Amino acid sequence: MAELSGILYLDAEKIKNLGEDSLTYRFGTDGNGYMFVFDGCGGAGSEKHSGLDGHKSAYVASRSCAMLLDKLCGESFEFPDNPEKTFFSFLKKINEVYPMETSRSTLVDILPTTISGTFIRNDGDFLDIDFIWAGDSRGYIIDADGLGQVTEDDVVSEDAYRNLFDDSVMTNRLHGNPDKKLFTIHSAKVRHNGKCIIICATDGCYDYFNSPMVFEFFLITMIFTSGSFTEAERKLLEILNEKSGDDCSLIAVFYGFNDYQEIRDFLRERFIALDGDKNIFSESYWNDSYKQNYYRFNQARSETSGNN
Repeated sequence: MAELSGILYLDAEKIKNLGEDSLTYRFGTDGNGYMFVFDGCGGAGSEKHSGLDGHKSAYVASRSCAMLLDKLCGESFEFPDNPEKTFFSFLKKINEVYPMETSRSTLVDILPTTISGTFIRNDGDFLDIDFIWAGDSRGYIIDADGLGQVTEDDVVSEDAYRNLFDDSVMTNRLHGNPDKKLFTIHSAKVRHNGKCIIICATDGCYDYFNSPMVFEFFLITMIFTSGSFTEAERKLLEILNEKSGDDCSLIAVFYGFNDYQEIRDFLRERFIALDGDKNIFSESYWNDSYKQNYYRFNQARSETSGNN
């Protein structure tokens, strides 16, 4: 059985006590559990709600959804039935009790937030991983082949590389707006055999690196060059605080390792490979040699020719 080896997480605010990201996780001693990140959408959620100490809609949305998920999932580690209606009704009710200030802007929304998370279950020698998302917060797996993005961004953009340059519009996210179309919460299942690191992250974690390759190199370097989960958290946080212009939330869970040194040994070969290629990271490198591996867990893309 792939035992749960450890957890690290980051929850960094650019402005103290006003951060619009949130996260939650819960795991049992058997390694079964869940983890989720939420990114309140600051532009669309810029209006305040009466009776909530002047907090903006984005701030309230991410935290409220994290609280709801914990309440619904409890110890069962099961996502609720009809999740779209469940989250929508909850957010709509919050706005009825604590109404948002009236705005003339058509860009403003009621309690908008992304969601990305996983439910993880041990099944003999396998991990059954259910990824859940809406918006552009992501779910990844790092295994012997490196970083793979499982989720599919709800944005108008070609892929994860182009998204960094397109200033893409988000096409789907949680909200409590009765005048809008109901959002979609996506899901994807991965059965994984062997050692791995499962990650959920908001866009503040990846959006300020100039390619998915650099983001992977950052993650693996910080974990590989550390001697403990605490040190890895500190190093990751230092770089993200320096580079990112946004709040950052990230959770990583490690399966199948006996100790931290075994994690370092596991990542060594991938670190060496990326370190050797780091000077040639480019769009052609992405298209010619990296993209197919990066999307190896993404069923929709893997079913198209060339992993477009």
